[in-house]
Amino acid sequence: MINNMHFYEQLSGMPLFQGMNRDDFMFVIGAVKFDFYSVQPGKNIISENDVCDSAVFLLDGEMEVRNVSDDKSYSVSEFLSAPQVLQIERLFGMTQRYDRNYIAVTKCSFVKMSKNEILKVIDDSFIFKLNMLNMMCTRIQRLGRIPWRNSPSDIRAKIIRFIYDRCTYPAGKKQASITMERLAQIIGESRLNTSDELKLMNSQNLIDLKRGTITIYALENMF
Repeated sequence: MINNMHFYEQLSGMPLFQGMNRDDFMFVIGAVKFDFYSVQPGKNIISENDVCDSAVFLLDGEMEVRNVSDDKSYSVSEFLSAPQVLQIERLFGMTQRYDRNYIAVTKCSFVKMSKNEILKVIDDSFIFKLNMLNMMCTRIQRLGRIPWRNSPSDIRAKIIRFIYDRCTYPAGKKQASITMERLAQIIGESRLNTSDELKLMNSQNLIDLKRGTITIYALENMF
């Protein structure tokens, strides 16, 4: 038995449910089947290439979202706390599989809605339908702006852009597992200059630099 008011408070923070009043939400609760589950720290939540056949909402906890390059030479992780929805855009379109790995950092609580249940809510709730359209359109518009941005001119800006472009949320803790040589190759700088800039950033407590790993404490502080 779920606590409807507590559940309402948790879901109302999700973009898909924003603008719904209590009556709207109670209608959804009565019409839709929700599956609740939890994942222990260190355990896999979702793996890259898993089929995306449900909308998965993180209600409580923190998770690592790890994205691996196509050539497997590096990965970039971001650490996200509830509330979150996990790649709902992957329910539709050409590729209906996740393209990232999700790992529980703390105990994580989730609620899941199948694709059929999502389609049912879209049919019955104009607010939910509008929220989904707004979310999809916003992501498309952001992607459309990427080729038109000014290229960073200095090494630090290139390093920050490398991390920023591979994350879904422009703030919080991020971590890149990459060799110095590979990073220098990607940003178009020498290994020596890249190494010197990373060491300077480390001395300024902007990052934590270890062999093969760059941790950014708060991406929003890098701009």
